[in-house]
Amino acid sequence: MKIRTFFKTLAALSTLVLAIGTVCLFIFRPSADRVRSEKYAVYSAYLDSKLTGLSHDLGSPEGLSVIVGVTMAPSVATRTNMKHNLPFIRSSTLRNFTLCNLQDERLTRDFQISAKYVLITKEEARQANTVDFLHKYPGSYGYVTFSKVGFNTDLTEALFYSEHICGLCGGGEYVLMQKIDAHWKIVGESFTWVS
Repeated sequence: MKIRTFFKTLAALSTLVLAIGTVCLFIFRPSADRVRSEKYAVYSAYLDSKLTGLSHDLGSPEGLSVIVGVTMAPSVATRTNMKHNLPFIRSSTLRNFTLCNLQDERLTRDFQISAKYVLITKEEARQANTVDFLHKYPGSYGYVTFSKVGFNTDLTEALFYSEHICGLCGGGEYVLMQKIDAHWKIVGESFTWVS
């Protein structure tokens, strides 16, 4: 009898702890508006840091940045290398990144970058190696795709995946950023492919 009572008590306590944890998670999580604002701050800081005008970067401040207007989740196969190259990533950031990338999301014109930019469809991106693409988007260095951004619980660390396709060149990478002195900074990159 004592063993049965012990296990019933243990089950009840476990259920109570799980319920309290779930309630706390929902009470103390950041608002959707704050997450959205930080997401575009992360994307924008990344883009601006790569607008150097060098051939394999994302363009120049005087040019045009072309961004695919729908997020695209990275393949699961690339994550092993990412975990190896970014071993200091917080588990809450990685967990949030995995969960939020179960569905794609439409991006909006909330980027704050130094260059002009356009959002294009996936279908338009497939035309990147054509003369039509170059005529339609002069001054661009190809296009950029993003996954959704995964954050840690206090929105001070962010992880996302990005690919840059620039015709005959390109690359894909996981990017880890941290909010330092109120600004998002790249603190780690894990390349999955480069051409």
